[in-house]
Amino acid sequence: MKGGGRVVKNVAGYDLMKLYTGSLGTLGIITQLTLKVRPLPEGSRWSIITCESDDVSELLDKLRASATRPCAMTVRGDAAQGSVTKAAIIVGYEDNAKAVEWQVNRMHEELPARFRDRLLPLGQQSDSLVAAMRDYPLSAEATMSFKANVLPARGWDFCVRAARKRDLAFQAHAGNGIVFGHFTETNPDAARNYLDDLVRFAGECSGNVVVTRCPVAWKSVLPVWGRSTPDRELMKAVKDKLDPRRVFNPGRFVDGI
Repeated sequence: MKGGGRVVKNVAGYDLMKLYTGSLGTLGIITQLTLKVRPLPEGSRWSIITCESDDVSELLDKLRASATRPCAMTVRGDAAQGSVTKAAIIVGYEDNAKAVEWQVNRMHEELPARFRDRLLPLGQQSDSLVAAMRDYPLSAEATMSFKANVLPARGWDFCVRAARKRDLAFQAHAGNGIVFGHFTETNPDAARNYLDDLVRFAGECSGNVVVTRCPVAWKSVLPVWGRSTPDRELMKAVKDKLDPRRVFNPGRFVDGI
């Protein structure tokens, strides 16, 4: 089958590209790709704001309500003694040079003085920081990793809940509610109890949690794909139609698809 076209806007037929993206090879083999590329932005400015845990929600609310349009609002932190005491919020703007300058100045005007005083503009350090944020999900230092998706307004609540794990390191994208976490665990039962709690809380935040890294032997006892959701029956039906003989990566995806 073939879908899409060599144009920016194409609404003909089913959007098979989005269906195959993330299916882990369970619906077919991709033999050809046509990609759209974008130029690097003319200008970019990145800043980091450090604050106490109790101030994070207020600061994120200010940034979300801003007249500016940041390309990233990322919260990074570590759990100590079962809680988060401090956090760093990274804010970035990318556009033409004048638009970036206006947005940075407007952000400064909108933030309360106590947050402006903690704002540190990043110069040449920004490239390495952006690369570190991009590659954060691939961190190989921890033995276990998860990815959660929750409502953006509940992202920080989820981080606080997850921080009950003392050695947790996390990165949360405040604009879309995606949270990545890394931690080390040697007991599969303790890992199961911790992840079960996160899955339940993510459900309260209209989201879910999937385990992206763990010891292979633990996969049978951990909630690797999080809580069951109604869309999974639809996913199974799609699998039945596109791969009735189960020849494409059987069992690789959610609920043994």
